[in-house]
Amino acid sequence: MDSTFRKEPTAKGFPAHLLILSLVFSAVIVAFGLWFYQAQKAAILHRTENELSTVSNLKADEITAWFRERLADAKVLSDNRYLTARAIRYLRNPRTEDGKSILARMDGLIEHYKYHEVLLVSETGEICLRSEHGPRQLNPQTRDAIKKALLDREPVLVDLFVDDASHDIFMDVVIPVINEETGAADLRGAVILRIDPEDYLYPLTTKWPTPSETAEILLIRREGEEVLYLNELRHRPEAAMKLRIPLSRTELPSVQAALGGRGILEGTDYRGVRVLISVSRVPNTSWLILAKMDYREILLPFQIQGWLIICLVILSILIATGVFYISWQRNSTEYFRSQYHAQLERQNLQKRYDYLMKSANDIILLMDKAGRFVEVNERALDAYGYTKEEFFQRLSTADIIAPQDRESFQQKMDESKKAGAYVREGRHARKDGSEFPVEASARWIEVDGQEYLLSIVRDVTERNNLYKDKLFFSQTMDASLNELYLFDPVSFHFRYANQGALGNLGYTLDEMKRLTPLDLKAEFTSATFQKILSSLISRQKDLQIFETTHRRKDGTQYPVEVRLQLIDQGSDRVFLAVVLDVTERKKVEQFREQLMKSLREKTEEMENLLYVSSHDLRSPLVNIQGFSRRLENLVQTLDQSIENSADMEEVRATVLPILKERIPSSLKYILASATKMDTLINGLLRISRLGRAPLNPSLVDMNQLIQSILATMEHQIQEAGATIECSQLPPCWSDSCQINQVFSNLIDNSLKYRDENHPLVVQISGEVLADQVKYAVEDNGIGIKSEYQKNIWGLFTRIDPLGKTPGEGLGLAVVKKIVHRLHGTVNLESAPDHGCRFLITLPARETSNESQENHDRGRGTDT
Repeated sequence: MDSTFRKEPTAKGFPAHLLILSLVFSAVIVAFGLWFYQAQKAAILHRTENELSTVSNLKADEITAWFRERLADAKVLSDNRYLTARAIRYLRNPRTEDGKSILARMDGLIEHYKYHEVLLVSETGEICLRSEHGPRQLNPQTRDAIKKALLDREPVLVDLFVDDASHDIFMDVVIPVINEETGAADLRGAVILRIDPEDYLYPLTTKWPTPSETAEILLIRREGEEVLYLNELRHRPEAAMKLRIPLSRTELPSVQAALGGRGILEGTDYRGVRVLISVSRVPNTSWLILAKMDYREILLPFQIQGWLIICLVILSILIATGVFYISWQRNSTEYFRSQYHAQLERQNLQKRYDYLMKSANDIILLMDKAGRFVEVNERALDAYGYTKEEFFQRLSTADIIAPQDRESFQQKMDESKKAGAYVREGRHARKDGSEFPVEASARWIEVDGQEYLLSIVRDVTERNNLYKDKLFFSQTMDASLNELYLFDPVSFHFRYANQGALGNLGYTLDEMKRLTPLDLKAEFTSATFQKILSSLISRQKDLQIFETTHRRKDGTQYPVEVRLQLIDQGSDRVFLAVVLDVTERKKVEQFREQLMKSLREKTEEMENLLYVSSHDLRSPLVNIQGFSRRLENLVQTLDQSIENSADMEEVRATVLPILKERIPSSLKYILASATKMDTLINGLLRISRLGRAPLNPSLVDMNQLIQSILATMEHQIQEAGATIECSQLPPCWSDSCQINQVFSNLIDNSLKYRDENHPLVVQISGEVLADQVKYAVEDNGIGIKSEYQKNIWGLFTRIDPLGKTPGEGLGLAVVKKIVHRLHGTVNLESAPDHGCRFLITLPARETSNESQENHDRGRGTDT
């Protein structure tokens, strides 16, 4: 607290510093006024330049469009074969009928297309056909254009010229008349479309988009060493095609434009008046368009603004000077009044100081440079246990500092004398020797010329305990392996995420605070997430449990179980989410589902095997039983015949047919049935072994594998007279032994079921489809009817039920089972007498599921 007061000298006149400040302020106002004046002037000129550029470009575009229309009219007439034919006939042999027709057409052009005159001329420029008031001869420019048009076979536009006879200004469009019957060698004449610029061109150049007293459009071209004005001028009548200015007068903007100047030009016009001009060129012509306006008209609105700016500057200077003067007068009047109020304020401040020292909750200590206490408040007496007399008479600063903190305290004191203040945490000692933690904020102050140290000390025992509890809670939360989140119930932004969450997601805490749960949960929208929260917000539920997926910073996802609840903290509410990574649990569930699926498949397969066993084995058993009983009856018949007959010839006649025919026949059927049972049982054993065989997948070279199969089956192939065509095959990820059996069975099927009417051809091909490989085995055999195709994959199913073709009916069942185990598919495309096409898809590379299943099958999971 600074109690020194300094008396300011009483002002006896207008202070010099206020006078200087007033002059500086006035100079600033004048400078600002000049800057504003120039800025406004520049803005008006810039706006006018833009307007002039827009007008000149617009007029150039309009004239260009008008030229295109004239040339388009000429093109239409040039392509009119009817008119051309009549014109050619008329030029060859002038006849009244053709002349009238052409004149009627010319009158139509004049009336509807606003042409001044339409002429039919010969290739030498002689006028062959014209209207009643048409010219009798052509000017040299048009004659030259006729030659060019006939040479180029294209319409030619003749620039503005003054007609020698009428002294009027015209433009001509020359259209070549070509005899298409005889070709390009017979060019007979031309049609001339004469244009009066007064009809469109000159009115176009006299129109200005906005009201203006001096603005006008100039249309000029360079002729030799002169600039020729082509259109009528606003300020000089009858100047079109007459006013010429030599190129030596380079101070004129029109001359500058003719010499190559473009854009915005400034100078004097043909009247000698200062103007601003925008120059544009009409494309594909020698014409230049000048849009101009007098400087006087441009700056006329600015003159009023200029006077307003001057008045505002003068008024601002007067106001500023008056303000400074009034301020000086008020300061002089208020000076002594402020002294009186300052005295009252000091008295009030002393009372407040006394009240503050008495009622403050923090410890307040005032010490001199020697460390002796000068003032302490009531809170200090309660905190340390000393009386005020003990503080003032025998204690120093070191007496209330804990012994272990005295050295560091002295260092802070020494530093504070340079810095002027310090803030530190430490431990203070009470009168009874007990210690307590404090936070001390101290500053050196000057009172009546003496330096004192004012220290405000706060007992932070409770705060430290809260901090320890908070630190323990935070460390416990961060140590949790589960993900813990706090997020706002309104904005959904995260307030907190523990280390388990940050480590799993890959975000920092600052990044998380900019995110919401919707940024992590890809499957949720704002509406669906709000629906989950609504039951918690309405207090219908205290806890919401659901499963979803979380998306990491790198884009990968993992399954989680979320336990969500809404927590009220007084007026504040927050959502607490405890999230468990259930990746392993999902893997276990997925593994269990795969096992259950495999079990169901094996159960179904076992049921099929049992059905086949009970059905297909029963037939040969019935045969064996039937023929065994027949043998038994035959033996009884033999016994009876031998015992009851005395005549050997009669016995012989009875016994021989039984021994030579009926008994061998029965034995043959019994043996055939036993053989069939043996075949069926062996087939069932093969299927059973196939399911138990472990898989050893690797990258299989299919070209080498097929060549090995063909070498093994070479005898069967030659015996069948078959041709095997194998294209270049891509490799696949499979078990080479198992896939060998698949293709061996398919090729064997093709050899067995070939069509005897033509040689057998088997084609083997393959292609890569994304992460799979598709193979095709196609033959031109007998084919399979559609009604049999869905059953061919079953056990012991054959398309030759009479048994003419050798086989067990297991080949395709084995193929399907192997391909299924290899994570592939097999399909058939066939029609009778059109062969079969087996399509097999197999993985192109190893998959995680395949690795797991192979591991499981190696442990005996297949039945």
